[in-house]
Amino acid sequence: LLMDCNQKYDVEVVSALIKQVRQNKNIDPTYVIRLEEVKAGMVLMEDLKLNDGRLLLTKGTRLKATSIESIISIGERGLIPNTLTVSVPNDN
Repeated sequence: LLMDCNQKYDVEVVSALIKQVRQNKNIDPTYVIRLEEVKAGMVLMEDLKLNDGRLLLTKGTRLKATSIESIISIGERGLIPNTLTVSVPNDN
């Protein structure tokens, strides 16, 4: 692969790309889901902020049942967006 791309692409750039792809194989996929779909164990992939900009939960927070109840309640009052960006770790 590197020999073929040597004429069209910088070998160092391609090598770095291949290395990055190999490292990212273990990254959990990210999903945008509705609040009603949130389950315990999911991890926030973006800060969760109230519509007025105040921080509610930080990126990387693993959600628990009690957190989800609060999120849904706050969502029902229209104080946060109705979707979250989460990952579902393989260790669930």
